[in-house]
Amino acid sequence: MPLPLERAATALQKAMAKVSGATVIYSRAGQSTEPITAVRARSTFESDDEAAGARIEARSQDFIVIAAELQINNQTIVPLEGDTIAWTCDGVTETYEVMVPPYSPSDSVGVRLRIHTKRVS
Repeated sequence: MPLPLERAATALQKAMAKVSGATVIYSRAGQSTEPITAVRARSTFESDDEAAGARIEARSQDFIVIAAELQINNQTIVPLEGDTIAWTCDGVTETYEVMVPPYSPSDSVGVRLRIHTKRVS
């Protein structure tokens, strides 16, 4: 039985999905999930290049999903570098590739995952 905080995190994701969710297909090595709902977000990663005296900033397109819904062949999976997410908007499909780090928790109990990606097509 889920803990109260797990139930709250799941309810939050479902509420966010109703307002700003997108249907996506997650794929790995030619196998895909059933359509799942993800909330689109962005992350910024920063690092300092001390030799050049510069700060490097990279942004990723993130997809927040309920971890238990990320399944291929009825097996729950975790995101890996190189996996892809397909998102269709207005009849145009965009493909995003999972980067390093592939994901981070989106809540304190691991119900939601924030998958870090970059657009590849």
